[in-house]
Amino acid sequence: MTIRRISLLAALPALATMLISGATAGADDVLEAPVMEEVFSVPGTVSAKFHNPNDRGVCWVYNDDTGEIFGGDNPTSYAIPDGKMVQTSLGNGALPAGVMRVRGACAFDRPTGNHDYASTTDVITVEVTGKPSTGSF
Repeated sequence: MTIRRISLLAALPALATMLISGATAGADDVLEAPVMEEVFSVPGTVSAKFHNPNDRGVCWVYNDDTGEIFGGDNPTSYAIPDGKMVQTSLGNGALPAGVMRVRGACAFDRPTGNHDYASTTDVITVEVTGKPSTGSF
């Protein structure tokens, strides 16, 4: 009986080492948030320039209040891990004047349903400019 206890005690450090190694590997799976180069408004539209700082996964930009993804979920509106900057927009001239809360996110896959992001940026507040007057009365 004593021999078995010693064997179990001897195995505990090895087990602890395996568990710690697994936790470290999991920590490497965290993605950084996208790098937001610029967020700006033109009449009725909000645009964002950003890139994916990671070596994997995808990044995107969305309206923090509605969850709507910039670019209408078009594949060209997602930043892949190639370091290239992406410019995407929301509104297409139809947004009313006011404030929009914009956020960027990165995950291992494009979002489906609820955003399953691994990391997000802080909220960026943008003043949406209204449509210009046509000059008609």
